Amino acid sequence: MMSVVGLVLHPGRDSAPAMATITDWARDRSVTVLGLDGETKRITGDVTTCTPQAMAERADLLVSLGGDGTMLRTMRLAFGTGTPVLGVNLGRLGFLASRGTRSCGTRPTR
Repeated sequence: MMSVVGLVLHPGRDSAPAMATITDWARDRSVTVLGLDGETKRITGDVTTCTPQAMAERADLLVSLGGDGTMLRTMRLAFGTGTPVLGVNLGRLGFLASRGTRSCGTRPTR
């Protein structure tokens, strides 16, 4: 059972619609949302600020909201932890992200 989700944001893109979907989903399921120091001011809803190391250790899932650069940063954070990473593409290309903003509220097929 998932109890903690970590959000990693693109430094400049508007991720408000995707964040609202994720934080609403988390609230409805009593899931804790973690945000990185310096990014939590941009996260809507209830969020706990933490360091990158604490996020990697505590999260059951890391969600990358941005483009490929944000996805790579999130994967570096998860490296060696076994924590899965879900990418939500907010960029122009998004080769690495598995979801777009239209589908981030739907359940992944795998």
